[in-house]
Amino acid sequence: MAQSAEQIGQDLTAVHSFYLFLLESALAHEVPVPPSIAHDRDVLLRFVSLLDLATTPQMIRDGFKSADQRGAGEALLRFFATKSRRRREDRDKVDVIATALYRFLVPPDAGELAEDADYQRTLQFEEELRRIYRNVEIEEPATEHMQLVREFQFLRDEVNDFRHFDELIDSGVIQKVRDIKQTLDSSFLHPSVLAPLASYNVFFGQRFDLLFKRATQEVKSFAHKVQADGGSIMSRVDGDVIVKHLADVDEGKILNEEYSRAQENLRHVSKLKKAVDNRRFGKGAPLKGAVPQQTNVPRVPPPTAVPQPEITAIADSVAPAPKGQAQAAPVPQRSHRLGPEPPAYSTPRSSSSVAEVELQKLSGVQMTIRSFVRAADPTAAQVVPLPNGNITLTVSEVEAFRADYGNEKSFRADFVAALMQMAALDARLLAEWQEFQRTRYTAYNWKPHADALAHLLNMSRTVSEHAMQLMTTAHQRGLTDKVAAVTESIEKVRMRAQAAAEALQSIGTGE
Repeated sequence: MAQSAEQIGQDLTAVHSFYLFLLESALAHEVPVPPSIAHDRDVLLRFVSLLDLATTPQMIRDGFKSADQRGAGEALLRFFATKSRRRREDRDKVDVIATALYRFLVPPDAGELAEDADYQRTLQFEEELRRIYRNVEIEEPATEHMQLVREFQFLRDEVNDFRHFDELIDSGVIQKVRDIKQTLDSSFLHPSVLAPLASYNVFFGQRFDLLFKRATQEVKSFAHKVQADGGSIMSRVDGDVIVKHLADVDEGKILNEEYSRAQENLRHVSKLKKAVDNRRFGKGAPLKGAVPQQTNVPRVPPPTAVPQPEITAIADSVAPAPKGQAQAAPVPQRSHRLGPEPPAYSTPRSSSSVAEVELQKLSGVQMTIRSFVRAADPTAAQVVPLPNGNITLTVSEVEAFRADYGNEKSFRADFVAALMQMAALDARLLAEWQEFQRTRYTAYNWKPHADALAHLLNMSRTVSEHAMQLMTTAHQRGLTDKVAAVTESIEKVRMRAQAAAEALQSIGTGE
């Protein structure tokens, strides 16, 4: 049964009122409204669509502070479900709305929930969503999307094991979840998909807040201790971190920021926390006002940044193409420009920030692929859906992602790890190459993608060299199937790296 004209009109009116409230609160003045919306539903729909363009997910999140907005939330879900054309931001908005409704409609838990109790709460919210969507046709989710949704229970277990904020940030789980959500496409709106995601969001939010607040308290307490003991606010804590950086942390402001800006500041807090831990647990020179050294809490050192190479001939150094193999296809050229040609690209001297971000993204992509492969039907596991398009795994790579050798130190564990790492590199090179091509003729937006590509090319060379060492060992042991598997994966990365290198070399040439 389709929605009635009366229900559609009521939903549009509710969304119109809510969006006006958000925009007028942000602007601190009234928004002019066309008089004809009162008697012309088409005008109302077009005006609501305009307001929708002006409203951000962050504004919607700030607007759902109380259960009084429950009706607006339900109307918004139906509005997004019936949109003829959806934008990427719509997924983020639906995510925010569903999470708020989950808190409104499902009774709060009392502390830690047993798995079966949480499952019942998720089912309860799914039924609420079906009630909200009554008379609205929702396309059934794809099988591969439901397989990805099942991974959220494993993600909950992983997040629950983190005891420190920097562990949570370094794990890449935040980016992995975001990538999964973007991959779900239109299936995102279905109750069977949206309910588990909203449940996970509430769980993750509670765990994140706990670890984040604990980290900021430790950071600020350390700064206060140094100053109370007579230390200077400009004293160096560790690396380029000084006491002032610790004292200036504003947790409330960070938690209320827009996603991309918040990510940058969350990594900054993680860096500050590591600096404090390095000082507290015995690393670095003594600092006046520092707390006494402790040795009973082991900490994992941060990843080492990989130095940047020159771009020239990087693709060839990944691994030469075996005889008879096809070379990488040339990079498609733009037939016309939309802006000025950027200057010639030079690899940045310091890439520590790029390295840190890429390590997280590679880890997140690898976990995403692994989750999909383990949940997918064996006949459909080779083609993995990712936000920037599908990637195709080799048969050996599929088997590698299904294997589980834990912390075993052996040839087979190294072999599996190398195949998974090369598959993740292939996916990241494809994603950044596509983003670079999309922003190629903008004034500035191309630069972060060029930096990422340059760093990924360097990593490709290092990873391929390690894989070739494994291939030599496999050959010595007579493991011809392993030799063939590594060769196939290396060639995939080499071809992708060649296309990326050609794209970078073309900057500033007018091509």
